[in-house]
Amino acid sequence: MYEKYLNKLESLLDTKLEKIEKIDLTLSNTAEQVTYELEQGNRNFMTDYMAKIEIAIKNGQKEINRLKSVLKLAKDTEERLKDALKNVGVTKSPLLTDLQKQINKFENSVLKQSKKYYK
Repeated sequence: MYEKYLNKLESLLDTKLEKIEKIDLTLSNTAEQVTYELEQGNRNFMTDYMAKIEIAIKNGQKEINRLKSVLKLAKDTEERLKDALKNVGVTKSPLLTDLQKQINKFENSVLKQSKKYYK
């Protein structure tokens, strides 16, 4: 009489153990897969993206240095143009106004923004 209940209980326990083993196997497979993907992601990010970022930073620094030289030339040109216009007796010139606007625009936007990334 009790044998039937014992057999039923044993079969239930066996079924639960199988389910637990399946869950453990699924979790371990998921953990292995996620670990592998993170490992690949770290490797890819470090090799691919960091190299691209370094190149972009170097190129940006070169361009900022070039533009600083152009800015210096523009300021010298501005002073010479002011003197030349003053000698002729002209106080305002559209060329001088445009040059001054571009100098101010460059100093107030590009140079300020570049200070965040380049020293």
